[in-house]
Amino acid sequence: MSRYRKIEVRLWSDEKFRNLTPMKPSGQSLWLFLLTGPHTGIIPGLFRTGQAAMAEELGWTLEAFREAFREAFQEGMVKADFKAHLIWLPNAVKHNPPESPNVVTAWGKEFDLLPECGLKDEAFDYIEQEIKGLGEAFAKAFAKAFAKGYRKAMPNQEQEQEQEQEQEQEQEQEQEQEQDKRAAAPTRPKFQKPNLEEVHAYCAERKNSVDPGRWLAYYESNGWRVGRNAMKDWKAAIRTWEGNEFSKGSPSTTSAASSLKHDERETERLEARVRELIASGRFTEAEARENPWHPRHKVATS
Repeated sequence: MSRYRKIEVRLWSDEKFRNLTPMKPSGQSLWLFLLTGPHTGIIPGLFRTGQAAMAEELGWTLEAFREAFREAFQEGMVKADFKAHLIWLPNAVKHNPPESPNVVTAWGKEFDLLPECGLKDEAFDYIEQEIKGLGEAFAKAFAKAFAKGYRKAMPNQEQEQEQEQEQEQEQEQEQEQEQDKRAAAPTRPKFQKPNLEEVHAYCAERKNSVDPGRWLAYYESNGWRVGRNAMKDWKAAIRTWEGNEFSKGSPSTTSAASSLKHDERETERLEARVRELIASGRFTEAEARENPWHPRHKVATS
């Protein structure tokens, strides 16, 4: 049985995979990402990327990413020059050797695109020794890939790279600041149900004809919803009642018989609601009887 399994880099952008429960920040999760992530190139274990970019791809905070990276770094599994944005997994080429000399030949152009730094020099020397150890054909392919020789950056190149790195660092800082702003943005306060005294006070302030008890009982019974949506502003709901029939008591009827029947149904409904409010502890029975919306007052004024 083969010791190795192939993982397609496209896995990380696959919709079904991204819908799964995301990996929590840890050294092991980061290691799998470093080995197989979309940042990887044709040279095993050597690629260009930044901390913020990898943290964002994983959905982690920058602090969580750095802690996970520290674990892998302390084990000697990864090295990095974050200023140059270069990452190197030293043993990657050993465990993922090129399948043929032609593969090695293609490394030259890819290697030339990586940022110049001391870590790149170290990686070059190590990879060269590993490839030569695979045999003469691989050694020749490596020599062909780097036929012009690998030279360190000239002063002008270093200056250009420093400018690029500064710009990238500024962009990362701007992204972090933007994330901090979004995290600190004020959120809408949670809706608080009013009590009967608050409703009475607001109706008195508005000098309207809304029955506070009836208004409160209505929204208690429908779960504090306005239409299909949860209520956000109870004072706005009272202002809406000021202009509709709910503020005027029982609707007018065409006969004394229908009016009496309506009052009976209304009294039964209010009695049931009073029992619910007493059972929930919002009012004692004595307190409920003293409120103007209690059914005994409705009957007395019918």
